[in-house]
Amino acid sequence: MISDRVGIGWRAELAAGILSHLDRIDVVEVIADDLVRAPARRLRAVRTLGTQVPLVVHGISLGLASAAPVSPRRLDELARVVTALEPELWSEHLAFVRGGGLEIGHLAAPPRTEATIEGAARNIQRVVAAGLLAALHVRVGRTGRAAKEGDAYTFMAPDEIGMVRTIERVIGQPIPRVSVPGYDFGTVAAD
Repeated sequence: MISDRVGIGWRAELAAGILSHLDRIDVVEVIADDLVRAPARRLRAVRTLGTQVPLVVHGISLGLASAAPVSPRRLDELARVVTALEPELWSEHLAFVRGGGLEIGHLAAPPRTEATIEGAARNIQRVVAAGLLAALHVRVGRTGRAAKEGDAYTFMAPDEIGMVRTIERVIGQPIPRVSVPGYDFGTVAAD
């Protein structure tokens, strides 16, 4: 069984507290987007931190869940950060962050369309082609981390079966389904 870990997000204003309590922190998360234009000196400092506590690099702006292609420039920037820091893993939200050339300023649920699903699959293929897959963990659920084994669960309503079938068609394999015996999926939880 994999145990949970306690981590903290790196913030300059928390640096003294983080560094003085490394014995109580299992992992430190750094935001990739904060480091894409960082000088080599700063990247070396963060990499040094990674020798003392496991690092996770987390991206928030690739926009994988989009019909639009991920920007090659953004992939190159992320690859530079991941290569420089050698984190335990890197992650990115499977989120919609821009459309029609406009940044929306936050992570949004992607449109539930075939075009988005197919675009997300192509974008993930671009991540693979950029050589970044080895340490990727796309945040779509609780899964195995850092080459550990784990399970991911997706809960869906009966009216979402069309979207699941589209995902299966795009990935070229069926998604296993499990129903909980005795559970009435038509029941709405009380507030």
